[in-house]
Formats: sequence, structure tokens, C-alpha cells
Amino acid sequence: MRDDSSRTQDDANAPTGQRYWLQLVGLSPEYVFLLFATVLGLVLVALVPPLAGGNEQFNFQRVATIAGFHLLIEPAQISSGTKRLLDAAHDQFNPEKLPPYRYSSAQFGELASIPLDNTASATLQPNPIAVLNPAAYVPQVVVYLVGETLGLSPLALFYLGRLSGLAAAIGLTFLAIRQMPYRQYSLCALALLPTLAFNRSTLDADQVTNGICFLFIALALAAASNSGQIRLGAILWLAIVGFMTAQCKSAYLVLLALAFAIPVERYGSRMRWLVASLLIVAPGIVCGIAWMISLRHTYFAGIHYFVRGVAVYPDGQVASLLADPIGYAGVVARTIFLSPLIPISFIGLIGLFGPPVLMPTIAYPLVAGSIGAVFAADGTPRPPALRFRLLAVGAILAGSALILTLLYIQWNGVGAPVIQGFSGRYLYPLSPLLLMFLPTRKFAIIGLTAPAWATILGLVATCFTLGVTWATYWA
Repeated sequence: MRDDSSRTQDDANAPTGQRYWLQLVGLSPEYVFLLFATVLGLVLVALVPPLAGGNEQFNFQRVATIAGFHLLIEPAQISSGTKRLLDAAHDQFNPEKLPPYRYSSAQFGELASIPLDNTASATLQPNPIAVLNPAAYVPQVVVYLVGETLGLSPLALFYLGRLSGLAAAIGLTFLAIRQMPYRQYSLCALALLPTLAFNRSTLDADQVTNGICFLFIALALAAASNSGQIRLGAILWLAIVGFMTAQCKSAYLVLLALAFAIPVERYGSRMRWLVASLLIVAPGIVCGIAWMISLRHTYFAGIHYFVRGVAVYPDGQVASLLADPIGYAGVVARTIFLSPLIPISFIGLIGLFGPPVLMPTIAYPLVAGSIGAVFAADGTPRPPALRFRLLAVGAILAGSALILTLLYIQWNGVGAPVIQGFSGRYLYPLSPLLLMFLPTRKFAIIGLTAPAWATILGLVATCFTLGVTWATYWA
């Protein structure tokens, strides 16, 4: 990580155009992110109708059940007011309805009038959409418990969850950008893309997951790039962040392997390197795998359900995979090469959010061009070590394969020929690893450097995100 004095010196030695933009904006990369993410995030929290963003109904249900000390996926007793809120929101935003919704103040008033009524309880049945580890919802659960103790309405508890998740996501990403040893503006640009900005502002497990994954990658890259003996505090910090990374969403436990890229020289001996690396990696991976196994033998054991009108039977799908792994390899190959997976993933990364909805066609080249300009203008003093880049490739491939496999088991019918349900947003936690393979040279596009282009991207992304959100829900 660059300290403030070195950053100030860098600014002073920067080309005239870059100094102009730094003086005009007055912000380093983490503060460029903080400005746009906070302003856009707060506006979106207010602009998106309650429980209408993506899978908010299912995620808020998961928060309520965890707050009721139901850590596993099981029927749970919650306050009757929260159950009424979930039912009313489902009626307002039934999956069969399509945007634009033309939401009204009367609909908001209906939800706001529902009292908590925690003297009576209601049974909430689990669902296959929100089956994540409680670690992914820590901020939202904490404020839910506090708000419930204070007797706040269910709608107030929901908005507290949105805000606490937004604050956690912004804080974790801010730290990640600050910890990156280089390509800080590039990481800032990734974090400002419309899809990620929208996800940060709606109550979802992605709020914490994306931020914690960004932070672990930045910490691992910094530890692998710096010299001198590594401190015990840095090892413990990596272990804690790595543990949370593996728990939030099981597919991203592969990121913990990056700890093995830290040079042996930083530990003083190969034995210390091995012990410290296992301390960082083992607890998170063991607990992450244990969570997947527990789901397999509890909630998903023998269950049948429908997703998008398709009959899903996880036990049957697992049995099919184990009986014919070569056949499943063919399913993955068809999904990647013979289905629109790649263009859908690109669009999802750039801007597919909300119910979901697309941005205007002109938005995609503008956003893609702006982030490409940031990448070109934000060089690196040296490429990461070969070991780190190899582990990064392995994490991207293994993480993507694990995501596809989990989707195939939990969202697709037995023996489906291709994997349905993949979204570009699933790649966000892995996306900072792609920055390791960009050219090291800087190219000032039309005379503008990284700070200028990051600011332009923030403005473009903010305008399109707000415009599409308004058109989706209110126009």
C-alpha cells in the first residue's frame, strides 16, 4: 500500500494533465470511489422501492431467520409483522409481473403501515434462493436485532438492513482500494460499474461478499508484492478476511489459495511460510466446505422444487454428476462455447441489474470505453510475480467451475444439456484478479490519465444507473 506521503510525491511528479485532474477532483482513488459510491448508494437506497431490488424478498427473509437464531436453512419463527411485510411485498412485485412497475406512494404506505407485532410469531418456510452462510449477512442481522429490540416497524428494519449492508460494502471496498499496491484506479473503476453499484444498495448477500473478496485479493497482492519480514498482524488480518471470504459464498473459497503466493523470504523459512499459509487458508476452506456439506444433508436432502418453471432435484443432479463426470464436462463445454454465456456475462458485468433490466444500448460502449480507458491509463510499476499470476488463473478457473456446478445442482433440471442461470455479477468477486494481466505501461487516452477517466466513469455509471432505476420503478 502506498502511504499518504508517497502518494503526495507521486501527485507532485505526475504529468500536468494528471495534476490538473487531481487538483480539480482533489481525490485519490479510494476517495473517488467513496464519493461516487456513497452518493449513488444513498440515492438508490431511497429510489428503489422496498424489497423490489433483485432477490431482496428472499434475502430479507434470510436475515430475519438468522436474527431468530435459525442459522441453518429450516422453517423459522419470526415476528408476524415481518411475515406480513414479506407477503405484501411479494404481492406488489410478483415474479410474474414485468417492469416498468410504476410504483406508487400508496403501495409504499401499505408497507409502512405494517406494525412489528413481535408479541405474535409466524412460521416462515425456507426457500432455495437464499441459502447462504450467516456470515454473508452480519451487518444486516446486527441492525435487525437492534431495531427489533427498539420495536421499529418491519419496513424500518428492512431499510436499516439496506443501509448497513451499503456501509459495509463501501467500507470494505474502500479498504481494498487503499491496500492495493498498484492498479488502485482500476480497482476503483471495477467497483463503480452499474451492476455492482446497484447490488451494493439493495439488501443482498452480495453487499458483504463483493467487498470482502476485493479486500482479500488486495491484501494478498500487497503481501506478495512487498518486501521485508511480514508482520504477525498482517498474517492474522489475512486469516480473518480470508475466513470471511470463504464463508460468504462457498464458490469464492478458491481465493484463499492466493496466500501461497506470498514469498517464502517474507517469512524467514519454509516451515514458517507453510504454517502461516495454512493458518490463512485452512480454517476458511474447511468451514466453507463444511457449510456446503451441511446444506447437502439438511435442506437439500431429497427436496424437489421449481425454478423458472423447471423441476429441480439436487440429489438427483448430484447422483447424475458422480455417475457421469465426463458427460458433465460436456455440459460445461456446451455452456461455455455453444450458449450465449460469454456475451451474457459481459453484459452482466457492465450493467444488468434490478429485476433485472438492461441499460440503453448507448450505455454499454460508453461504460466499457470509460473503464477500458482507466485500465490503459493506470499502469503498474512491475507485473505481479509469476506464482501470483498462476494462482490467480487457477482461482478464476476453479471459482468459475464451482459457480457453474452449484448452479447446475441447485437451479437446473436433472441432466439439463446446458447450465442456465449464470450472471455476470457472479464474476465480480473474481474480477480484480484480471487486473494482474493488464499491460504495465500507461497510455493517456486523449490526453487524460487514470484519475480523470475514473471520474468520468463514475459520472457515466451514476447517470445511467439512476436513469434506468427511475424508469424501471417509477416512470
